[in-house]
Amino acid sequence: MIDIYICDFEDSFTFNIYAELAELYNRDRIQIIDKSDVVERLTQLNKIQDPKLIILGPGPGHPDAYWQVTKLLKDLFKKENLFFFGVCLGHQLVAQVFGASIKKASNPSHGERQKYHIEANLQSILNIKSHSISVQRYNSLAVKSGYQVKSNSSVVTLEHQGEVIIYKGQRVLTYQFHPESVGTTCPVNFFTPLKDFLL
Repeated sequence: MIDIYICDFEDSFTFNIYAELAELYNRDRIQIIDKSDVVERLTQLNKIQDPKLIILGPGPGHPDAYWQVTKLLKDLFKKENLFFFGVCLGHQLVAQVFGASIKKASNPSHGERQKYHIEANLQSILNIKSHSISVQRYNSLAVKSGYQVKSNSSVVTLEHQGEVIIYKGQRVLTYQFHPESVGTTCPVNFFTPLKDFLL
């Protein structure tokens, strides 16, 4: 099992994400990185060769405010020993590095549940038998659909009203919503795909 690093951008949901992961994986291998240390720790991770999972958590503000992080991510994404999981802000940070535009969400949500239809490929990835999911959203910004990485055949996305809600690529999984929230159905299913990275 590999080490997990959770980048905390001063959001209380970070500890809910930790709690979900601790139920599924060895909590001794999970570290929370404080916002003030994120740039330094990501710089250190760029120098290692052992497999690691980097979790980019939720947080306030526009991804542009985290330009030092996105600058580092451009190099980190090239390292085949590193895997990435993004939630809300983390989802937007990953997408921005891949060339996506971040815009005002069509329906800004702060604690509201949203229902989405999912295709068979995502049902398989998430091990969900239902054709729909309900998730809890806390965001006023969103990733605009149609950015260039979609040309990669390994990429699977869930899109709604011109926004990317789920992004699954090689060594990357991100959600615009909060998979750890009480308002999200089957939260465990949104974390179990990480086993492909961790085992």
